[in-house]
Amino acid sequence: MRVLFLIFVLGFVASEFCYAERNVRVVVQLVELTKKEMDGLLEDGGAIHPEILGLVKSGGADVLDTVMITGRESERMEFFSGVEVIYPTEYNPPGYEGDIKFFYPPDRSIGGAFETKNTGVSLTIDSRIYPRNRYVSLRFEQQYVRLLRLQTWTEYRDQWGDGSLRMPIFEKWATDTNLNLEVGKTELVSVYAPQEQGPVPALPRRVMMFVRVDLVE
Repeated sequence: MRVLFLIFVLGFVASEFCYAERNVRVVVQLVELTKKEMDGLLEDGGAIHPEILGLVKSGGADVLDTVMITGRESERMEFFSGVEVIYPTEYNPPGYEGDIKFFYPPDRSIGGAFETKNTGVSLTIDSRIYPRNRYVSLRFEQQYVRLLRLQTWTEYRDQWGDGSLRMPIFEKWATDTNLNLEVGKTELVSVYAPQEQGPVPALPRRVMMFVRVDLVE
């Protein structure tokens, strides 16, 4: 009985030691291509990422971004790479709810209220490794935010120049999901439909998001 208990304790300690040594690396890649090309890849089935790499090499697709984060299993990983855009949201005097034209032009040197928007890529990931280290379960949240343009809300020009009120217009691609991924294999997780910015109609574009997990010491 004592021998069995000792074996159990040693096995538990060994498993805890191995557990502490395991780290999870997550790689996220965004690839842009035409909707026609994407539809053809999805119809063919099979492994998509190798074909995507072929399109990238031939110029038929573009890698918009590739980000990576590594952390210990069962501990939250957070990642952000981008720019904080700070912009005014109120120009009226505090407490006044009337027509903004009554006070226009506002004091543009001091805004009444401001907001901050993070542009770029952000990730929040929780991971758990399955037995035999073949699969990893991910609680996966991703956001990609970019500044599209400044929208003019009120135009004003005088002898000192242009004092029009403009607000930023952002575009966001977001995914919030749970995944079971095979270690070392790149999988397609989601597809985004970017908004067209130019006045001339162009070929519809799509952005495919791929995720890969690896175990590192």
